Amino acid sequence: MDNSSGQNLKKEAEDIYSSVLYVADLPNETTNEDLQRLFQDYHFQFTSLNNYKNNTTWAQVYLENKDWANKARHELNGYILKPMSCTNITKGKPIRICKYEGKGSSKQTNIKQSLLIKNIDINMTQKEFYNIFLEYGDIVSGKIDYDENGISKGMAGAGNTFERDHSPAAGKQQG
Repeated sequence: MDNSSGQNLKKEAEDIYSSVLYVADLPNETTNEDLQRLFQDYHFQFTSLNNYKNNTTWAQVYLENKDWANKARHELNGYILKPMSCTNITKGKPIRICKYEGKGSSKQTNIKQSLLIKNIDINMTQKEFYNIFLEYGDIVSGKIDYDENGISKGMAGAGNTFERDHSPAAGKQQG
């Protein structure tokens, strides 16, 4: 295989990975149908639902292309998913949607800076947190820590591919 063919294959793989999202903090009762319903307006292709041994549910969601993946990530991050089979969820934790960073993805090394932010307003939503840091560069992962009852612990983390200094964003959050 010549060098240009190898580069074309690498580009194709990157394009595929850029249309895949990692969806975390899902209720354990979540089904593939719930995810299909959530992502239907974003040119949903298919999903792979997984459950860790520690009873944590997450999924890989495949969308048509990276534009739809970015749109879904920006619009749905922090959404409170209530699975169709659940009647007992009254207050859920927000889901977290990140770029897929799986094996073979060139995105694995793109986190240039990360922050642990303490003393954030406990009323801040996942969506508000995400939008504040989006102003400073592409967010690979961002999450407010919640307790088992869905109450904010007042801490959050952000892993970003910031194009400029993010200290002003951190300063906005610390009181």
